[in-house]
Amino acid sequence: MDLKLRKQRWQTHPFRFAPDLVTTLSARVAADSTSSGKQLTAAQYVDAAMSLYLPVSIEQQLDLAEDFLVSREADVDAGKQGSHRVSPEVFAIASRLPNELRQAGHARTAVHVYSGALDLYLRALEEEGLLGGSA
Repeated sequence: MDLKLRKQRWQTHPFRFAPDLVTTLSARVAADSTSSGKQLTAAQYVDAAMSLYLPVSIEQQLDLAEDFLVSREADVDAGKQGSHRVSPEVFAIASRLPNELRQAGHARTAVHVYSGALDLYLRALEEEGLLGGSA
């Protein structure tokens, strides 16, 4: 709703996710759009995932990245980049994240942090079933 009412406050940010998560996200958005009869976008899902699961502190971000890598047995491709409009709250964290990780000696880790948050969100959605449908 905020995206519709306060679109000018939302900013575009580039996110890099594990390629299979991009595929899963696209399929989920399409399925939820069909089941709910609503026009949904990947950006809405990315914003929700980051709002719910993206930690603020570097230590928690690194824990999330590690959990994601362990769940994949460290077998993660370089990632697929896409830009999404996100809320000011998410932008405030996401826009600083890559540089802060680089300064902390963890360059190229943002993909695993972002992927970890999106993966947790998609798993939670899978447990809930389709939007507007039955589980």
